[in-house]
Amino acid sequence: MSKIMRQVEIVLGVLQQGEEYLFQFRNGDARIGAAGLIGCFGGKINPDEFPHEAVSREISEETTFESDPSNWNLIGEVYVESDHQLEPVKIHAIAFHHKVDNVAQVEAKEGELVRMNLEDIWNRLHELTPATKALFQEFYKEK
Repeated sequence: MSKIMRQVEIVLGVLQQGEEYLFQFRNGDARIGAAGLIGCFGGKINPDEFPHEAVSREISEETTFESDPSNWNLIGEVYVESDHQLEPVKIHAIAFHHKVDNVAQVEAKEGELVRMNLEDIWNRLHELTPATKALFQEFYKEK
């Protein structure tokens, strides 16, 4: 009998500064999920939050960038399989986009900050978390 995978509801924040996208290299504990890969900043939605509130909170927890929840623009949703707490899970990711002022200094508080333009992203798809990879393949046009 196969085990039913639990579903995890998350938000992803696509931060764009000029022509570059700001990502997190997930170099922490393997229990965080998708460890060793590059992905959008984000995380779980708390029971008392709306998705746009969760993305604003998660970005401010994981980076030095802070923004009002109303400034995040919905991109769409993706469903993928990944891992969390060392077990396979189904991920439902709600993605948002935010343009960052070119003079803003954004740093990662968790993981390492990775900057990539679209060409870099397409060349490094194999290094992206499942949700980030699905997001860019579905909502961003390959050059």
